[in-house]
Amino acid sequence: MDTEELLETLQAADLSYYQANAYVTLLELGTASATEVAQASDVPDARIYDVLRDLDDFGYVELYEQETFQARATDPETIVSGLTDRADALESAAAEIEERYERPTLDTQTVSIVKRFDTVLEAARTFVRDAETQVHATLTRDQFAALRGDLVDARDRGVTVNVTVLARDGDEPLENADFEGAVSAAHRISRPAPFVLTPAPRPTAFPPNPAPWAA
Repeated sequence: MDTEELLETLQAADLSYYQANAYVTLLELGTASATEVAQASDVPDARIYDVLRDLDDFGYVELYEQETFQARATDPETIVSGLTDRADALESAAAEIEERYERPTLDTQTVSIVKRFDTVLEAARTFVRDAETQVHATLTRDQFAALRGDLVDARDRGVTVNVTVLARDGDEPLENADFEGAVSAAHRISRPAPFVLTPAPRPTAFPPNPAPWAA
């Protein structure tokens, strides 16, 4: 660890920049006068006495009079023990944060597996009714017709609704009037794709291993 890294670590352990700088300087000098510490560090002359007194209060240095105001670093055993305890506590806190973040919660991580597409469509209706900001859906013409009323209600609540309509061979294209009041933006694609509906907040409805053109 270089000097800059040591200074940053001591500051993370609640020393100020000047306190950390004076302490590291004393570690290198051993014993020095306040003036010598100020000259060898970044601590201004006007601040050096207060900084050394604070370090004395914290147990990092010892102050004494010997013709001039002198300071020396104390035995680092107590300081090292405190830093080690703090590092252990931070490591434990980091592990706890990771565990709590990764732990699934019932309201956001639940997965329900169903066999009938009608059940998926009913779940999609519920998601649309609960949507607060936006809904994105990829669906066929018939699926859009089944959800249109709920999409209209969502638009009336100010929800942004974006749909991609899966166009099958032989389907009559939807007219602008079909989308009016129900969607914010609509796209049409002619390649197979599964039914997917994602609102915000974000539960998602889709059929497992669906027939891509299932109505």
